[in-house]
Amino acid sequence: MKVRIRIDPSRELPKEAWYAPRQRWRADRLLDWLDENPPKDAWKVVAVTEAEISATKGNIVDWGIAGLGSLGGPSCVVSAHIYKKHSKTKEALLRRLGDMAVHEFGHTLGFPHCEEKGCVMADAKGKAISSADAKLGALLREVPRDAVHRGPRAGEVAARSSPGGRARSSGRSGTEWATLWRGPSSGSGGTLS
Repeated sequence: MKVRIRIDPSRELPKEAWYAPRQRWRADRLLDWLDENPPKDAWKVVAVTEAEISATKGNIVDWGIAGLGSLGGPSCVVSAHIYKKHSKTKEALLRRLGDMAVHEFGHTLGFPHCEEKGCVMADAKGKAISSADAKLGALLREVPRDAVHRGPRAGEVAARSSPGGRARSSGRSGTEWATLWRGPSSGSGGTLS
């Protein structure tokens, strides 16, 4: 698969994604916002932030996470927050964050979690640091060719299941741009880059 990657300017995190009780950002709301406000001509979006993010996991309403991606959808978000906090070197931080970006991007391509130890698609199961350190940077199982969602082509739309169970159409044309947003952020008033 050949894609062009561009880095877009930072954007302020949307206020509706702020979760005041825990002072962090809801990743599912960030994905909804990205789907509603995509960068021009983007096929896939990997949003990167330094802000702390969370999602609901089972009975835990606000579970801290390092990333979230829409399975077969257009967007994913990764956070450097926990990796910055626990990485002793810049090399370790960048390796861990890069691994998480590949993992979440893999979800947008339709790859589910993998049970193989060391697989880039292995679920962290609440252990972001040790999971990133155990990954070998490769997909360790065969994935059926038709499992990869290549994104919408002209005249097609992509849908992502939203928390309310409804499907939301992105309406994007598929020019095969993967857009990476990067930049600084933390706490309220952060940015997606």
